[in-house]
Amino acid sequence: MNACERLSSVLERIQKACERAGRGENCAKLLGASKTVPPEVIKEFYNCGLRVYGENRVQEFLKKYEVLKDLDIEWHFIGRLQTNKVKYLMGKVVLIHSLDRKNLADEIQKRAFKNNIVQEVLIEVNVGGEETKGGVEPEKLKELFEYTLELQNVKVIGLMAIPPYLENPEDVRPYFRRLR
Repeated sequence: MNACERLSSVLERIQKACERAGRGENCAKLLGASKTVPPEVIKEFYNCGLRVYGENRVQEFLKKYEVLKDLDIEWHFIGRLQTNKVKYLMGKVVLIHSLDRKNLADEIQKRAFKNNIVQEVLIEVNVGGEETKGGVEPEKLKELFEYTLELQNVKVIGLMAIPPYLENPEDVRPYFRRLR
């Protein structure tokens, strides 16, 4: 199977899952995690119809952003974000997936205000309590969310969580239930 056929197969499975769930045809959006992938591969999948990409390192993102700036790509930042790197993302990424602390929220607010934008974010929650993963502890989620409500240039549109890897996919469900 070539890249376009693989992409088409995945999109078809997503569409069927949306239908089974009784949701609209655009209930989910496929994001291509482009970390470690060269711009040529991104361009190949772009030509197959994939328009949303996520990068996890700011320096790598900036290189790809520059090379691919003529394409209509919706960029997301999906990695742990240092406050000193926020300025490089403003106006370039649609969504930051890794808000996990107040000082990062403050920096996003400061930079978004300076750029006259409202930056959409997901609050990352460490549902498995894993030290190797980022994210706010579940018991501190409400406090962080309420804090962001006071920030006019930061808009929380959802949560992001990566549970521990488990062999049986059903075993991860309890981790996601913690987010309710």
